[in-house]
Amino acid sequence: MGILTAVISSLMTGGFLVLCLRRFQPDKFSKPYIYSQAKREKITYKFKLPENTPALLVTGVCIVQFSVIIYAILNGILNSLFGVSAEPVTDVYFPGTFWVVVLYYIALVITPSVAEEFIFRYIMLNALKKYGNGFAIIVTSVLFGFAHARASAFIYATAIGLLLAYIAIKTKSMWFSMILHACVNTTAFIFQYLGASPAINENIADIIYFSFLCLISVVSLVYLIVLIAGGTRLKLPCPGNYIYIGNKQKLIFFFNIASIVFFVLTILKSTAEYSFANIMGI
Repeated sequence: MGILTAVISSLMTGGFLVLCLRRFQPDKFSKPYIYSQAKREKITYKFKLPENTPALLVTGVCIVQFSVIIYAILNGILNSLFGVSAEPVTDVYFPGTFWVVVLYYIALVITPSVAEEFIFRYIMLNALKKYGNGFAIIVTSVLFGFAHARASAFIYATAIGLLLAYIAIKTKSMWFSMILHACVNTTAFIFQYLGASPAINENIADIIYFSFLCLISVVSLVYLIVLIAGGTRLKLPCPGNYIYIGNKQKLIFFFNIASIVFFVLTILKSTAEYSFANIMGI
């Protein structure tokens, strides 16, 4: 059910954005230079990976794990100050037979990685980057976070969305974003399986998780130090097909009627994760 919710949310978000983009579409015949440039700068399915791909993949997984920790800290603050706490995740079922596990893996890992990257890093990012790379990255990442329709997922989905969009623009290819997305989902899949397995003690599962977290944290830190020390150029190139739109028009991407309805429904869905027992005096 969670996968179906995520896919439907993603499709709704994409539909809202397309409707909004139509309002700002320039005249194809009056701006041939813009469209010829846009075609050359388009993010494609051409196989191209960034340098140091393994280190970047580890760093992406690390970003997600630390975002989960940040979410847990925020939960603790809400609970101590207002008595608001997140309900424990109960969807930990895993089938026992090999082929059913494979099908489960395809449904939870492969399908979202391909479908969501096509929607957010191909359709949306390509549509928005002509208004500026920074604007395109921020909008698609925030919408990607909201499309997960859970407060627990918003922080890490938005955080990893920033990296996915950045690399997609740098490489002009979808491949890294799909691979990293699959790695993140695979990590969640493995630790969810460990947590659900009766054969593994809960304390041992925690030790495995924190050992994994320490390892990827060290690798990520070393990689970032090497990048900084080497003077790697991290700045995004200014798009040659840039079309200026004002701040008012940019806000419409977030605050048109369709997106407001979507955001409200998403927030209401997220509140189902929380218990307000102390506030209500129950």
